[in-house]
Amino acid sequence: MKQLLYLFTRLSIICLLIFLSHVKGQEKEILSKQEIFSTPYEVDENLVRKLNDARKSGNKQIEQQILSRLFNFELDKIEQKEFPQQQIIKSDKNKSRWGNDVPVMYTTNHEKSPAILSLAGETNTPKIFVASEQWSGTSALDKIIVARSTDHGATFNNTTPLTINLDKPLSLPKITQVSNSYLGVIYVYHYSSTDKDVYFTKVNSTLTSGSLTMVDNSGYDIERPNITSDYQEFPDDAYLYVIYYEILGATANLKFRLSTDDGAFFSAPVTIASNFTVPYNFSTSIAYKGGRLIVAYTARGSGSDDIKTAYSTNTGGSWSTPITVASTSKDEIYPQVSLSTNNYGFIFYEYHYTTTDRDIYYAYTTNGGTSWNTNNALASSGEDERFPDVRDFSPGSN
Repeated sequence: MKQLLYLFTRLSIICLLIFLSHVKGQEKEILSKQEIFSTPYEVDENLVRKLNDARKSGNKQIEQQILSRLFNFELDKIEQKEFPQQQIIKSDKNKSRWGNDVPVMYTTNHEKSPAILSLAGETNTPKIFVASEQWSGTSALDKIIVARSTDHGATFNNTTPLTINLDKPLSLPKITQVSNSYLGVIYVYHYSSTDKDVYFTKVNSTLTSGSLTMVDNSGYDIERPNITSDYQEFPDDAYLYVIYYEILGATANLKFRLSTDDGAFFSAPVTIASNFTVPYNFSTSIAYKGGRLIVAYTARGSGSDDIKTAYSTNTGGSWSTPITVASTSKDEIYPQVSLSTNNYGFIFYEYHYTTTDRDIYYAYTTNGGTSWNTNNALASSGEDERFPDVRDFSPGSN
C-alpha cells in the first residue's frame, strides 16, 4: 500500500470517463484483487547499456552495430503493393467557437477517433496537437486531420489544420513526438475490405508539410496500430516504437516495429504474441520509460475478451511472454498503459459488468511488468463508465 500511495504522488493521471446510463439501486459484485506474475525474461543487459551509451554520445557506428544484432532492417521479402499517392493539404473549414467545450475540428464533415499530443521541447508555449479521422459517409474518402493549439488548448483555430489524404480511406490515427519540431502520426490505410495496411506520416510542428512512410503493407489485415517514442530520454536520437495486430482469419499476431531515423524506415516485424484468438474488440496500447517498453492489448479468452501485457528492456528486440492481467467471464477491453519512474506502471481498462453498466478497473505494477496487482476498481458505480485514458506527467514522460 505504501508503494501504491508513493506512486500516486509521483504520477498524475487523467482518466477521461463518459457517464452514459442511469444509476441502478442494487449493489454489484466487485472483483477480487489478484497478483499475477510474468515468466522469467532475460536480455543482454551489457548490450543494452552499450546501446544507450552510444545513443547518448552520438556514436552512430556502435549504435548501428548493436541494433543489427537485435533487428532486421532489410525490406520484407514480399511483393510490395503500389505505394499510394501522397497528398498533404491544408484545410480552412475550421469554425471559431468558445464555450464549455473547445472545438478542435468543427466542420460539416464527421470527425472521430481523436488522439492528443503535447509537444515537449518548445522554447515558448508548448503546442498541443490532435489527430483525428474526418469522413462524410460513402461520398468521400476518409482522411486524417491534424489540428494545433498554441494557447494551452484554449483554442484550436489559430493554425490551419493539416489533412493527410491518400487514395484510400484512412482511420484510427495515433500520434507521438518524433523530434523537437516534428510529430508523427500512424494510421490504418484501407487497401481493401480484407487488406488493411499501416502507414506513418511525419509532420512538422507548423503543420505545413508531411512525409509518408509505409510501415506494413504485407497483404494481411492490420488492426489498431499504436505508437510511442523515447524522445524525452533521447531528444537528439529518438526511436519510434509501433505495435499492431496482424489478422490471420480467426487468429492474430501482435507485431512490433522500430524506427531509428524519425520514421523514414521501419525494421522488419518482431512478434510479441502469436496465434491468439481474435478478440471482439481490438485495442492496443504502448508506453516507454527508462529503457523499458510495456504493451497492453485485447485477446479472446474463454467466451470473453481479456487484457494481456508484455514488456521489453532492449528497445523491442525481444519480449517477455505475454501474461493475462484481466480475465473473467465478462469482457475486459480498451486497455490504456502508462509507465512512470522507478518501473511503476498502470493499465486501465473497461470491465463489462453488464451491457449497460460498464466499469473502469486497473492493474498496477511496481517492477516494470514483472508482476501485476489487478482487479482494482476505479469507477464501479451503477452508472456506465467507459473509455479510460491515462497520462504520466513525471519527468521524462513520453
